Amino acid sequence: MLKLLMEYIQLFLSFLCNQSCHFCFNRGIPDNVIMGLKEFKELSQILRASRIKEIDILGGEPLLHREIIPVLETASNNFDSVFISTNGTDIDLMLKLQKFFPQIKMGISLNSRPERELREFIIKNRPFLKSIGSKEYFIPVWAEDFLKRGIPYYIIFRDILHQDELKDSMPFYKFLKEMARWSEIYPELRPVYCDGFISGAGWRCPAGSTKVSIMPDGSVFPCYLFFRFPEFRLGNIFDSGLEEILRNPILDFFRKKTQNNCDIETCHVKALCHGGCPAVSYSLYRDLTRPDPRCEDVRAH
Repeated sequence: MLKLLMEYIQLFLSFLCNQSCHFCFNRGIPDNVIMGLKEFKELSQILRASRIKEIDILGGEPLLHREIIPVLETASNNFDSVFISTNGTDIDLMLKLQKFFPQIKMGISLNSRPERELREFIIKNRPFLKSIGSKEYFIPVWAEDFLKRGIPYYIIFRDILHQDELKDSMPFYKFLKEMARWSEIYPELRPVYCDGFISGAGWRCPAGSTKVSIMPDGSVFPCYLFFRFPEFRLGNIFDSGLEEILRNPILDFFRKKTQNNCDIETCHVKALCHGGCPAVSYSLYRDLTRPDPRCEDVRAH
C-alpha cells in the first residue's frame, strides 16, 4: 500500500462566479459542471479512508453552490480542518455560515475597497483576508485599516497564465523584500507563494507531494494551475481512488528536487530556491524545467 504524502486537498465544487477578476487563475474554464452534495459525500468518504484531514474549498465562488450548507456540514463531519474562500458578496450567507460552522476557517478575497456592510462583517467576525500583491500596489491603502486592527491578512504572489501578465508581476526576490518591509509595520501580514520557491522539503514542488487539486467532475490534477492542460490529468477520484492516482508517473517530476537553474545572480534566495512554480513555466513556455518566468523575464520588470 502506497504511503500517502498528502496533507490536504484543494477542491473546486464548481467554477461558477459572480465576478470576473482579470487575475483569476480559473478564468475561462467552463462552469457547466457542479459537484453535487451526493458526489461530495462520496468524495469525503474516499478522502477520509485515505486519512486526509484537511480540505480547502475554492472556486469560482463556492457560496453560489445551492447546497453549500449541507456540503459544509458534511465537510465538518469528515475533516479536522475545513477552509473556504469567498469574494464576500453574499453577506447574509456568510453570517449563516459563521453561525452554523464557527469551526470552519473562512477567507475573503479583497480585490477592491469593501463596501460598508462587508467592512463591518470583517471587523466583527475577523475572517482571514487576502489580496494579490502586484507592482501597481503591493498592499491596498484600504487594507491597512484591517491590518491596524490585527486581522490576519495574506498577500498572494500572483499566478500568471499568459506572457502579457508579466508586466504587473514581480520577481520572487522582490516580493520577499516587499513582504519583509511591510511585515515590520504589520506583523500579522503573511505571504502566500508556491513552495516550489522555498521550502525545507526534499521535493521540487508541493503539487502531488503534499496536495492535489480536484475539479467538480472528480478529475484530479497535481495543482489547479494545470486544469487547462489535460496531459496532467492524473485520473478521476471516483473511478480510481486517491492511492492509485498518487502512483501516476506524472507526479515523479514534482517529487524530485532538482538544482535551481535560474541564472539571476541578484536573487538573495537563489541557493534556497527550487526554481519557482513549474505550472507557471509550463503555462508560458510548455516547459516544466524552465525557471519561473516571473523571475526570469527581468525585462518585463
